[in-house]
Amino acid sequence: MKSAIQYATTVNEMITKSAESIIEIGMTFHDAKRSLSKEEYKIFVSNIKYSKNSSSIRKWESIGEKALRLRNVVDRLPLTWTTIYKIAVMNADDFETLVKSKVLNPDVTSAQIDELLAIKLLTSKKYASITLKFDSQVDAFTFYQNWKDLNAKSSVNCFTVIENTEAKQLLEFAEAQQTLKIAA
Repeated sequence: MKSAIQYATTVNEMITKSAESIIEIGMTFHDAKRSLSKEEYKIFVSNIKYSKNSSSIRKWESIGEKALRLRNVVDRLPLTWTTIYKIAVMNADDFETLVKSKVLNPDVTSAQIDELLAIKLLTSKKYASITLKFDSQVDAFTFYQNWKDLNAKSSVNCFTVIENTEAKQLLEFAEAQQTLKIAA
């Protein structure tokens, strides 16, 4: 009679073999795409269980293309090939985040991966930035009004307005003009 540990070992080995099989299927698609002529590849596709226009074929090829990095974590991969595809196509930085996290395991879902990466994005020290370039013909008053509007909106602390030298000069000029109008 097997012990609980022996049963667990058997199941864990099967899980790993299943993930390895998913990678092998992907490698087969990838190798076929690279090795066969277009005509032979069409014959290959027509003899498998996917329609020739299925997006699944492209996804399998992507898994095969990233087989090396997937094999490095095969014991932690989920059993769903679509989630493995998601892992295969993520950029290197996101992949590293996932690998370093405790999230990557055989039960991980696509939604859990999305949640991890969303948290990473929100806690990232990198800031998104947008540069506004005003037309050189913009008058000082229009520039000043836009600048005031942006600053008013920045009070919710979702962005900061940083002026360059030219912007500061326009603002100083506009403020001086405003002061002159009020004094008059």
